[in-house]
Amino acid sequence: MTDGMQEVWRPALIEDPAFVANWWGRRWFASFMIAGGQRFDPADVELLVVDDAGGHRVGVATFTRAGDALLLITLDAEEKRRGIGFSLIWTLRKIARERSLKVIKVSTSNDNLDALGFYQRLGFRIRSVRRDAMDEVRQLKPGIPRVADNGIPISDEIELDILL
Repeated sequence: MTDGMQEVWRPALIEDPAFVANWWGRRWFASFMIAGGQRFDPADVELLVVDDAGGHRVGVATFTRAGDALLLITLDAEEKRRGIGFSLIWTLRKIARERSLKVIKVSTSNDNLDALGFYQRLGFRIRSVRRDAMDEVRQLKPGIPRVADNGIPISDEIELDILL
């Protein structure tokens, strides 16, 4: 916040597969992602970014179309509780509507309590749980720990969605 006022983020769509590969490598243990049992490479996704006034990247969302759904692959904000994630989701909802999509889907691991709370506060609902899915993902991304920093075993993938 600046002078007691909420910052206004203006996400922008850009094309930069090299940035996606680097970002995923630093944040998510590999230059590819697994969501819903499917592998995604940087060339498979679109990139929505938020830069601060100084031009530094403070938020990133990667997504693709899956039938009549917008599939959110990753959502990252450099700082929590500043409105960055909210701005990204708001913009993704707008993009989905413009493309006549009916739903936004996202998956997260069972230990990610911050993400589960964030999405549910925005109206997303839990639709399915893939038990032991993280064991499959670990075969491709062995850097994923078995236990999260919060002490919760990382085992399942939870799918949430929001109808538009």
